[in-house]
Amino acid sequence: MGSGIYLIQEGNQLIQMEEQHYPSEDLLQTLLADYPELLAGDQINRHIPRRWLLVSREMNVPGDEECLGRWALDHLFLDQEGIPTLVEVKRSCDTRIRREVVGQMLDYAANGITYWSVDKLKTAFSNSCQSQNKLSTAVLEEFLQDDIESDAFWSKVETNLQLGKIRMIFVADWIPSELLRIIEFLNTQMKAAEVLAIEIKQYAGQANKVLIPRLLGQPTEVKQPKVGDNVAPRIWDEPSFVAELERQRNLKEVDVAQRIKKWAEQNGLLIRWGKGQQYGSLIVKRDIEEKECSLFRIWTNGAIDGFPKHSQFGSEAKWTEFTERVKKILVGNSYQGYKPVYGASVPLFSLIENSMLNDFLEMMNSFSNMLDYSKEIIQI
Repeated sequence: MGSGIYLIQEGNQLIQMEEQHYPSEDLLQTLLADYPELLAGDQINRHIPRRWLLVSREMNVPGDEECLGRWALDHLFLDQEGIPTLVEVKRSCDTRIRREVVGQMLDYAANGITYWSVDKLKTAFSNSCQSQNKLSTAVLEEFLQDDIESDAFWSKVETNLQLGKIRMIFVADWIPSELLRIIEFLNTQMKAAEVLAIEIKQYAGQANKVLIPRLLGQPTEVKQPKVGDNVAPRIWDEPSFVAELERQRNLKEVDVAQRIKKWAEQNGLLIRWGKGQQYGSLIVKRDIEEKECSLFRIWTNGAIDGFPKHSQFGSEAKWTEFTERVKKILVGNSYQGYKPVYGASVPLFSLIENSMLNDFLEMMNSFSNMLDYSKEIIQI
């Protein structure tokens, strides 16, 4: 027998499974829609495997505001963190898989995050469920597994679209080296987006079939503790935070985080470190009336959030002033989509330019002073 995969059935019968090409691209697309597990979520993140919610097959991608659908993406999925995952399928015999598919995918990604709204994604998901005679609310509830409310999940999706935090996956029965080199290059250059390839080889023998997905193109990971029910919280510190931020993001964002930390220390603010398993956090606090009030948090995934609530400003005028200054910073850096309210996040990479970082720090300094006169201080 030649090389291959061997299946032992009852009676110790050995069956050789030989590799087979997919007879059509549509067959592979259908398999992904029916069995999203083939997208190797456990290989993408070993500690917290990705789960997939299919939004739509042949997802419309507008080319401008007036165009309903200039292109059609093979699949659009969401993972449990609300990260839009664009999937494009090609067979190895299609010559476009070497380079042309990359331009195709980038068209979809660039226009998708520009023109897709959460409402459009909700509608596409509902229509997809309806076509399968399924209730969209039930499908979503099963997917979320009581981890998060549906409104909060869709809010995460919206934030990820605004951040450009998406995942692009090329799927084929064989990934050529030319495509893999491009994917690896893009991953070193792109800040918010992730680019991956998945080979799904098909083996057949007698009446049996075996599908084997293999992840390619992912940067080398730093080993992390496995998350489990009885795992103690991870205690972060500056070295571990910096190393993880560099791994998940890049050195430029590490520099921004370190400059923010230095500013906080120079202004007598408190630095605390988070206890999350998957993401580390640097928390900037102020001691007010013997209570530590959180001003904001910086996460190793590149987000700044945790701004105090409206009530902590003590007056409507101060809250309005703060939100208007946030708007000014974000608009100045082309992030008009962010809502400057409690729970919103600011991307760390939006502060790489000195002028943007200085505006942010000046704003937070003024905000910190406002809290001296707050009527309600909540310890976080």
